[in-house]
Amino acid sequence: VPSQLASLVRQRMALRLADAYDYSGFGVRSTAVPEMVPGRALLAGTGQVVQIARPVDGLAAAAARVAARATASAATARRPVPIANLATVVQLVELAAPARIRDRPWSIPIGVAERTLSAAGLMVYEGEHALVTGPARSGKSTTLLTVAAACRTGRPDVSVIAVAGPRSPLAGDASIDEVVAPVAVGDKLMPLVGEAAGPDRLALVLVDDAESLDDSGGVLDRLSTSDLPGLLFVAAGRNDGIRTGYSHWTRPLRRSKLGVLLRPDVDLDGDILGASLPRRAPVAMVPGRGYVVNSGEAELIQVALPR
Repeated sequence: VPSQLASLVRQRMALRLADAYDYSGFGVRSTAVPEMVPGRALLAGTGQVVQIARPVDGLAAAAARVAARATASAATARRPVPIANLATVVQLVELAAPARIRDRPWSIPIGVAERTLSAAGLMVYEGEHALVTGPARSGKSTTLLTVAAACRTGRPDVSVIAVAGPRSPLAGDASIDEVVAPVAVGDKLMPLVGEAAGPDRLALVLVDDAESLDDSGGVLDRLSTSDLPGLLFVAAGRNDGIRTGYSHWTRPLRRSKLGVLLRPDVDLDGDILGASLPRRAPVAMVPGRGYVVNSGEAELIQVALPR
């Protein structure tokens, strides 16, 4: 028996050994070993002599009884909970957790948590807005559409406004009510938000490719710091562009410490939302996988597909 295993066992019993000196490993002196007939044993540490009893009807009958009891208990015992894996494809309807966006904080489920395999998402307090970052083809645009679809589960009357170029998936998506071209942000965006947002109305403003979008009129900067009660502003951009944009209009969004870091650079991207990211992820970082951050606390999730 390896010493590493023997040291973990608290109760040890030594039957007849080949050499009397071998009992010293059980704390029994060789001179204290009695005649070791079949079935006789010594308890380690105390040296107590034990004679093992035999079943009255023989070994075969006793083995059959034990096997019968084990079979009966296995049939009625509760089976262990199976260990599931984090799926690489999750549909939003599978979360079975509609968004709660009537009273603050808003709860917007957008994916499945790796630790619990239950719904996870954004907790949005008054005056907070969100930021989604990641490298190319990591699922940023899909995450924006998932946020829009999740909001509609809690408020079907939500007005979804997207600032997106023709290459963005948001430009032609049916879930978007209004699409504003980047060149028309200064003229069109604020009037649309003013009509859609209010105490009893909710406006969701989504901005795709944020790192390459200039804010010449300061409209996006004002929305990123707006405290309108019926407004949620979510911007998505490349992680390297967001990190290095020290004077970019997305800078105020980082103060909320709220958003999603898709396939992040664990050495650098945590600073974007003030989160500490683990050095290693327990699963492969496929598209749509990353960390949802709420108040600087990161949780690994798989973002759900909107439909």
